[in-house]
Amino acid sequence: MEPTGLKTYTADEVAKICQCHTQTIRKYIKDGQLRAVKFGRAYVIKESDLDDFMHRIENMQLQASLQRESEKKCHYINEKTGFGITALHYKAVNEFAEVLGLKTEN
Repeated sequence: MEPTGLKTYTADEVAKICQCHTQTIRKYIKDGQLRAVKFGRAYVIKESDLDDFMHRIENMQLQASLQRESEKKCHYINEKTGFGITALHYKAVNEFAEVLGLKTEN
């Protein structure tokens, strides 16, 4: 039988690549987050499945980071303006009142 050129890894090898414990990799497999095939007592992970998994993890970490930054900015704006009303709200109200010719309180 000729080799197919398909690169595979064991759970231990994936753990070393991801710099985590083998049990963590097994948990990802059992939770369905990382695709693998079980041969006897050992898991075999295709390189393409590992790549997909790592891209998903990277994307989740990036989204979490962006969410934290967004929350920090919103907190800062609300802290500066008070009562949860942003400076943009005040600016919009003042511009609208100016267009209508109304006096506004600042």
